[in-house]
Amino acid sequence: MNFFQNISIKSGFNIISTTVIILTIFIITFFIVTVNKINRYNEYYRQTDRLKIYNLNLKQYELQFLLNYDNDIDFFISEKNKYIDKFEKTSEAFSNLDQTLIDNPVSKESSLKNNILKIETIREAYTETFFDLAHKIFVRGNISSGIIGDLTESRQKIIKFDMSPGTKAVISEMILLTDNYMISKDEKNYTAFLKQYNKIAQHTANDSTETGKTPLSSFEKVLQAYKTNFTALVKINKLIGLKPDEGLTGKLKIQSRALEPEIEKLSEKLSEFKQSAQNRAIYSVIIFFVLIGLLFLILFKRFSDSVVKPLNTIKNYIKPLSLGIFPSEKLNIPGNNEISSISDYTNNLISGLERTTEFAQQIGKGNYDIEYKPLSNDDALGNALLEMKENIIISAKEEEKRKREDEIRTWTNEGLTKFNDILRQTQGNIEKMSSRVISELVKFINANQGGMFVFNENEEDRYLELTAAYAYGKEKKKKKIIYPGEGLVGMVAAEKKTVYMTEIPETYITITSGLGEAVPGSLLIVPMITEDEIIGVIELASFNEMEKHEINFVEILSETVASSLSITRINQKTAVLLEQSQKQAELMKIQEEEMRQNFEELRQAQEDSAQKAAQMASILAAIDTSSLVTEIDLNGRIISVNQSLTDLLKIQEKDITGKTLKEFINAENDEEFNTFWQKLINGQSVRRNEHIKINNNDFWLSTVYAPIIDDSGKILYILSIGSDLSESKKLEQELKEQESKLRKNLEEIEKAHQEAERKQHILENTNEMLKANEKTLQSAVENAMKQRKELAKRIDEIAEKEAETKSWLEGINHTNIVAEFDLNGKIISVNNIFEQITGYSEKELKSKSHDILVNQKEARSENYKKRWEKLRSGIHVSGTFKFLSKKKEPVYIQGTYTAIKDHKGNTKKIYLVGFDTTDLIKRSEELKARETELYFQIEDMKLLQEQSLKQEEELTLKAIETAESEAVSKSRAESINKTNIVAEFDTDGNVLFINEIFTELLGYSKKDIIGKNHKIFITPDFAQSQEYKDAWKELINGKHINKTFIFLTKNKEKIFVRGTYSPIKNAHGKTIKIILTGFDTTELIKRTEELKARETELKFKLEELKELEEKLKNKK
Repeated sequence: MNFFQNISIKSGFNIISTTVIILTIFIITFFIVTVNKINRYNEYYRQTDRLKIYNLNLKQYELQFLLNYDNDIDFFISEKNKYIDKFEKTSEAFSNLDQTLIDNPVSKESSLKNNILKIETIREAYTETFFDLAHKIFVRGNISSGIIGDLTESRQKIIKFDMSPGTKAVISEMILLTDNYMISKDEKNYTAFLKQYNKIAQHTANDSTETGKTPLSSFEKVLQAYKTNFTALVKINKLIGLKPDEGLTGKLKIQSRALEPEIEKLSEKLSEFKQSAQNRAIYSVIIFFVLIGLLFLILFKRFSDSVVKPLNTIKNYIKPLSLGIFPSEKLNIPGNNEISSISDYTNNLISGLERTTEFAQQIGKGNYDIEYKPLSNDDALGNALLEMKENIIISAKEEEKRKREDEIRTWTNEGLTKFNDILRQTQGNIEKMSSRVISELVKFINANQGGMFVFNENEEDRYLELTAAYAYGKEKKKKKIIYPGEGLVGMVAAEKKTVYMTEIPETYITITSGLGEAVPGSLLIVPMITEDEIIGVIELASFNEMEKHEINFVEILSETVASSLSITRINQKTAVLLEQSQKQAELMKIQEEEMRQNFEELRQAQEDSAQKAAQMASILAAIDTSSLVTEIDLNGRIISVNQSLTDLLKIQEKDITGKTLKEFINAENDEEFNTFWQKLINGQSVRRNEHIKINNNDFWLSTVYAPIIDDSGKILYILSIGSDLSESKKLEQELKEQESKLRKNLEEIEKAHQEAERKQHILENTNEMLKANEKTLQSAVENAMKQRKELAKRIDEIAEKEAETKSWLEGINHTNIVAEFDLNGKIISVNNIFEQITGYSEKELKSKSHDILVNQKEARSENYKKRWEKLRSGIHVSGTFKFLSKKKEPVYIQGTYTAIKDHKGNTKKIYLVGFDTTDLIKRSEELKARETELYFQIEDMKLLQEQSLKQEEELTLKAIETAESEAVSKSRAESINKTNIVAEFDTDGNVLFINEIFTELLGYSKKDIIGKNHKIFITPDFAQSQEYKDAWKELINGKHINKTFIFLTKNKEKIFVRGTYSPIKNAHGKTIKIILTGFDTTELIKRTEELKARETELKFKLEELKELEEKLKNKK
């Protein structure tokens, strides 16, 4: 017999599972031990890799130190350097890692200890050599420390001695040899130095005899120190190494190279050992897995035989039972496990099914008194049969209840049909409808009396009015008014909820009958609601209590009645409105044509104005990039300055705004300043050269002051446009300094000449030549000064041509809403109109985020985020924008968010310019709120009229704003045209306009240039170049170009213009032409080049004079 037949299946599973678990634990233990061992090898291998990293770091720090120590002043003071510190720490880490590897058991297993000891020995020698080299370099020092510092100090002391020319020449030769050695490290210089040193005694003796000023012993002592220091420098350089392969440098190089192959050899040896260990571990694991698999298969086969065969026997026995056939014999399976128990339970089940079958047959015959006992309390089938018997008895009672519900449903449907007919018949007359409905409803639900209350149409004084009352078969004519919340009816109207009462106060209502008066037994008050709007209230009273289905019926009917009453009211209103709309339609047809014509005229005017504004904005942006702009009010206080001026002066705009012009330009002469200011107030433009001193920095500016005038001739403010002359002034000062140096040199040369005349008559001719050169040099210096003055005058003229204005901004600020934001949406400033509309002051809004002005839902929306992303990328956004005022009321602004860019094309900040459309939007929303689906025709006509009026108002406002802006812009444009070079080109480069300043500069007449291509102003080679083509494409794509341009005149001479090419866009953002604004810098550039050439010439002459002086000294 199979062993598994005498034990339970669970025990059999436990035996097999326990055996497998024990073997698996053994394998896992073996596997973990093996893996840990391999991990130790891998960790050891990774640590050897760190040796390579440390080695590379040591080489890197060594190289960095040798390359950079010359510039490290602290090293030559304290002998400390960050690369030496890093080298030391890395070397220490290297040593610690070596010791860790030596102590690791893997080193003993793999015989790697000797390799690591060898690497550590090389490292120690390498580290020692590096620190020795660093110390020698420290001892050698630099120009202010160490041996080199002592050498430099000795040389300075020698130079200070008063010596004869011969001695001085020898000393100069020695110093030159020292400098040559410092540069080339060639010992031949040192040998030559010693020869010169031996000769110095004779020269010093002569020097002492002639001058009688310097004690011989002091000079020799300093000279001896100079020689000692030079000798020490030569020796220490030999120790350090004059060449990369010599001295400590060569030794360091050899030791550094020796580390890498030893580390590589260690890695290769360890890799071989690790691979061998991994292979042994893999073979062991495979063998163990095979043995365990065989054992598991044998156990599983024996267990399967003890389970599968008995289960097949049970399956064959139960199969006929599944078809409803009871077996003739009982099931018999030997053994003492779960399967033999299943056999016994199956036999009991079949016996129970036979008894159940007999019971079901008796119930089917109608024998409900038969007794039946289930197999157990949990016998599902037996209990279900008993429950079925009870349900058959209950079903008869349920049938009777269903018939009652059908009767109620039929009663309700008939009632709704009846009242729908009444409502249809009385449609259009509220009183008749109310009377019929309430009278029929009282009868239909067997009530005693009822009333209908309907809300009046007066929104300001809204109350319920009794439109119908009925009692005991008679209509009652009563007038009654109830306000919402007043009494039970008013409360129902206010709360919109049904009230049903059976306990009614005696004072509330009495019902009169033939038998006398009595308080009703029940009261029902139902609100009439349609689309969540209450139309009225139905009140019913009865001696009897009302049933639930009657209350439900009244509630359903109340909704239908409310809808009919609402439609009746709408129809009555519609009849009146249709009559009005017919009259309005005729009037609107007449007005529509007039408004369409006005609209077309205004739209054309708007497009013309927008185009002009776009052109002017591009011109202003170009000039703003190239000039220094300041705005001053009529009291002489600075209103604003542009970015170019603050960048030049290196200050913030807030540091200068609010100051008086007199303080800013350091005006000391009150009378002169008052005269200058009075000219401006009288409308005259004034040109000045100004010297400004800010934060101990000097700036020279050439500035044009011009009053900005509106269309009425009133001066709005003063505009200052300037250019920087600081570089020219500095160059002038440098030339003066050089002139002074030249004069000193000339004086020295003159003294040398005088001394030479006394000793040698032959040098007289040479002296005359030097005097002639001196006169030439003086003449050259005087010419340079004269040219400097002419250059300053020319720069003043250039500054006048750089004038620009921002008057159009003031015009916009007085008539439009203006706000300024940074790129994160933080509010920088707002104007007065913005403050009035939103209710915030500028102080409250400043530095706050833009989302304070909108609701939170919009601030979190994707459209809001995308709008700011567009603005940051430089894209303008236009439309009607909704804001929230301080009182959280909606404010609508129609306008444009504009990205303001700097001269590099980077977005700097955001401007919002627009006008208030809140009243228009609110009126539109109020009108829309009153419209319904029945007013579509009227709505279309009204909407057309409103839109036309709105557009007309907007265009009128914009026309007024544009006229004001154009008047101010015209003043500015005239100022620009009179002082700057201005030319306009179409997108193909053809000349559309050119001002007189530019034509005079080029030598052409306007007639010669208009219609010609831009290429006539430049060289043919540049006109065909890719750079020129790319620049023109950038202009058409909307990019500004600002720099100094070279043009050819009619005579093919080069002129230089500093200016900006700016694309002019139409209202749709398309580039329609290109404008050039700038000023002539030809004279400035030529003068600068001449001065540089003159400076070079003077330097050469000075060198010639020095050579001549040397020759004179040698002849002595």
